Amino acid sequence: MQITGSYDPVTGELDPFSSPNWSIGDTSALTPHTSNVTRDWHYKGFRQSNIALQFESRPSDKWQYDVQYYHMIDENNLWVHNLLEGQGGHLTGYSAKNPEWYRSGWFSKGNGIEANASAALGAKHQLSFGAKYIALDWHTDENNSNKRDEGTDKRRSFYVEEAWSFDARTRMTLGVRYEGLRQTYNKTNESKDSATDPVLNITHDLTKYDTVRFSAGRTHFFIQPKSVASNIRMKQPLPKPERNRNFEIGWKHKFGAQNSVDLAVFRTDVTDRIVSTGMGKNRYYINLDKTRIRGVELGYQQNFGAHWHTFANYTWLRAEDTDKGVKKDATGLPSGMFNLGATYRMGKWQSTLLGRAVRGWKNNDSDYPNSAGYFTMDLDLRYRPQTDLEWFVRVNNLFNTEYQDSLYHPAQGTNVMLGVEMDF
Repeated sequence: MQITGSYDPVTGELDPFSSPNWSIGDTSALTPHTSNVTRDWHYKGFRQSNIALQFESRPSDKWQYDVQYYHMIDENNLWVHNLLEGQGGHLTGYSAKNPEWYRSGWFSKGNGIEANASAALGAKHQLSFGAKYIALDWHTDENNSNKRDEGTDKRRSFYVEEAWSFDARTRMTLGVRYEGLRQTYNKTNESKDSATDPVLNITHDLTKYDTVRFSAGRTHFFIQPKSVASNIRMKQPLPKPERNRNFEIGWKHKFGAQNSVDLAVFRTDVTDRIVSTGMGKNRYYINLDKTRIRGVELGYQQNFGAHWHTFANYTWLRAEDTDKGVKKDATGLPSGMFNLGATYRMGKWQSTLLGRAVRGWKNNDSDYPNSAGYFTMDLDLRYRPQTDLEWFVRVNNLFNTEYQDSLYHPAQGTNVMLGVEMDF
């Protein structure tokens, strides 16, 4: 569940007239800018874990494999403070249907198993293959009704890849991946789908310092369980899988051992791109017929001795949607992104500072303005007292920047995560 916010998408300033789905009664006839603001919302009962057990073996120099088993949990409760008319909202009073504090809960858990193997077939061939199976159970609830949605999400996948070295300068990888999906919801409904995606990668070293590459292939994206829950709540059909055809040509130049530059030109043709529509509690997901994305990416990496590693990259995008025969600028895709980061390592300590700038994007609806860009920074600190144990603290949105990752849906402010990673 995403909370509809109260920040103007153009200026980034607090907007008391931007939220049509909170602090209102069920029969209120409101425009998207009616005064019904909610400013107080937070998550409680947040729990997210991924516990994995892995076994690795290398019986010989030509053969190795690993098996992983993992258990996943994702839970949270979204609490929203609804406001009365005198407080800036649109409620005349509180009731069981419209409580002062509305709560929406998401709960999921599941298990998975994965196996991967690789074998050297002579001096120039490396064969890799593997399989994965994941099964999740999920349900939602809320405190102003007895409505409960529930479902399952089961995915199985297989892949095989052949890496071929023509000579010391030219390499090629050819592979294929299959994924099958079975989703059930509210016990009586079921959805099945599958996708098979080939991939081709070729790299060639022009000189000791210059490498060119070409890649082509297909990818896909199935709707996620949380999005399934949104469509069920709104009584909307589930969107079809998003299917992509990808092409990229790139060049990398090494100035020396400490720095390099990378340039890539790419194109992606998307069929049935999955996008959201509606806002707040009325948000659900649909397909757009076609999207074409073209872009250029320029990146630079620099090491300063043994302790400092820095990088910066810029991506320019030109994206167009074609839906029901009408072509226009793609909804929800920025025209440019800039990332930069620095990592410092000293002994058992590591710290990373990341920055991200995103240009504005179109929303392609006469009722809503286009969205402005934003800049945020994240900080990650890690301490590894021994080889199989690492503690970390992660601070996201370090400067508490107020921005929206989609129209009228603000991203979280500064939030901190403490954790530990252990290898057994």
